[in-house]
Amino acid sequence: MKYDLGAVKVWSENGVITQIGVSSEYRGALEGGIRIGSTIAEVEDCFGCSVEEDDCDNLVVPGSPGWSFDTEEWSEVHTVQNNRTARIVEIFVFKR
Repeated sequence: MKYDLGAVKVWSENGVITQIGVSSEYRGALEGGIRIGSTIAEVEDCFGCSVEEDDCDNLVVPGSPGWSFDTEEWSEVHTVQNNRTARIVEIFVFKR
C-alpha cells in the first residue's frame, strides 16, 4: 500500500512501514547535508566513494545501506560517472 502525502510518500505491507520517499518540497537533509538538489558528485564527496546503480537501477552508496535516490534525467551517456552533476529529485529510506 502506498500513501501519497505530497512531499512525502509512505509504503507499507501488512501495517508495517517498509519505505519512505521524499521529493522536491521536502527540506530535510541526510548525513553530511545531502538533500533534494544535491548532486551525485556531492554524495560521492560526502561518503568518500562512488555512487553505484543497483540491480533495480536505484542509485546507492556502497557501505551505506537503507537508502537510495533518483536524479533528474541524465545525459545521453547513461553512466553514473558521466552524470555526476545530476541533481537529486527523490530520496528513499527503506527497511533492509
